[in-house]
Amino acid sequence: GLFANLRPACLYRELADSCPLAAKDGGRTFDLIIVREITGAEADNCSHITVLSEPICIALPATHPLAHETELPLTSVANESFILPAEGSNLNPVFLKECHDAGFSPTINYKLSSKEYTFQLIEQHKGCAILGRSVANHYATPNIRVIPLITFANENINIAYTKYSQLSASSKKFLQ
Repeated sequence: GLFANLRPACLYRELADSCPLAAKDGGRTFDLIIVREITGAEADNCSHITVLSEPICIALPATHPLAHETELPLTSVANESFILPAEGSNLNPVFLKECHDAGFSPTINYKLSSKEYTFQLIEQHKGCAILGRSVANHYATPNIRVIPLITFANENINIAYTKYSQLSASSKKFLQ
């Protein structure tokens, strides 16, 4: 993943839960977790620091008729075919609700866990994808344009930790 590539020395595990601070890795609980959203019962027990807030973007082929735009409303891509992240992504229900609120049901061609394959399919004109800007820019090629969607709220990336636990010295240093 993107975070593992940016910080190879860090222990990195991708977990399905939104804020799984009680999750264990070899018997150890996590001090800090990088997470998009903190929901449910854990939201009451978590503190968090937002480290990145960025627009949600559409990635589409550079030859697409809308590729010259600097930003787009979601309704302008209502007739496109979409490539969504695999089940379990926090972005999927947000995207589906935004489409519903905008008055359309999206055509979903693929649900993939591989960002590399997603961007290969975009280059092959098999669909477009909705992603956070940093992820989209990381995987984009010269044949793909990444354009912010003006109707979406920003996506936040947070560092979460339990409110009532004692953080390790290295975790405290990291937060500083």
